[in-house]
Amino acid sequence: IALLRLSNGHLIVCFNDSPAARNQLRLAESSDGGRSWQTVAELEAGHSGLNYAYPTLIQDGDSVVAVYSITRRGSLHSGYSQPPEASGIRVAVVRLASLIS
Repeated sequence: IALLRLSNGHLIVCFNDSPAARNQLRLAESSDGGRSWQTVAELEAGHSGLNYAYPTLIQDGDSVVAVYSITRRGSLHSGYSQPPEASGIRVAVVRLASLIS
């Protein structure tokens, strides 16, 4: 989970909302200090065999940049080497309507 206060005072959170795996990643925004949330982007929709974790957020003008890791399912703590195409870092840029003037 990563949380960021935007320049307009809203909060944005990057989270995995799957109870069983780390295969979904979403952004949600709150304009009321965290009392309610609205999903604003689905970064990863549950690709089979992959985990998405350890997000970081920054604001860049009217966009939020999310950086997060990708690994094969079961490999986060398994101790074995992965082929290079099975892991890495992904960057997603999401333009937010609440930041567009």
